[in-house]
Amino acid sequence: MTNLLIIKVAITMGAVIGLSLLAERVSARLAGLLAGYPLGIAIVLGFIGLEQGVVFASEAAVYAIVGLSANVLLALVYWRLAGPAKRLVNVLWAGVVAIVAFLSLAALLQPLAGHIGLAIPITLLSIGLAIHKVKTLPITSVRGRSKIGFADMLVRAAIATVTVLLITGLAALIGPAWAGLLAGFPVVAFPLFLILHYHYGPELLTLSIKAYPMGLLSLLIYTTSVALSYPLWGLLWGTLLGFVCATLYLLLLQVVKYKR
Repeated sequence: MTNLLIIKVAITMGAVIGLSLLAERVSARLAGLLAGYPLGIAIVLGFIGLEQGVVFASEAAVYAIVGLSANVLLALVYWRLAGPAKRLVNVLWAGVVAIVAFLSLAALLQPLAGHIGLAIPITLLSIGLAIHKVKTLPITSVRGRSKIGFADMLVRAAIATVTVLLITGLAALIGPAWAGLLAGFPVVAFPLFLILHYHYGPELLTLSIKAYPMGLLSLLIYTTSVALSYPLWGLLWGTLLGFVCATLYLLLLQVVKYKR
């Protein structure tokens, strides 16, 4: 049990810090690709499968599809409440209300979430509405190049790690329905929202939110893939297939984006 806990911490913190460094130091194009990578949800569902079995994880993944609808709402609520930079009280207020909004919508949709034929259209509709909403957001100008320091990366990794430990640790207790719904929580993106908001205010956060719904389609593709493949191919191959599908989508999205 102790070894698995250490592995969870090491994988989550290593992945978040590693991808943050790549995005910051290598290229903006890579940053755009990695922004929508299904990192947090893959770690959560992977450890749930490892601890509770692939059948449990597969059922949780179906619920996680609808959890992404709550994910969309969290991002929009946080953006709406974001106040001036360098004010911790604004960050805490926006963060708490956004989490409440996530949990409220997850609870509301739970009765529909266990059917993949309903879960996918619900989330596609949510993402579609969010894409339509963010089109109206202003394209703000931000002075200078945003730079997230190593201390910020550690904070981001620590928040992500605590979230992963909480969801996977409670999975057996709360069952696959709520474990899956919580797996839809933006484990990696949420602490990034907090950091961008605190350091740069709502302007840079707006730029991030404008691109966010398109990235969530990658998470939807990944989650749908593992929900269907875990029972057939097992945890390892099902996870690899999910990453392949999500990566192909993100690569295609980048090609379309940079051809415009």
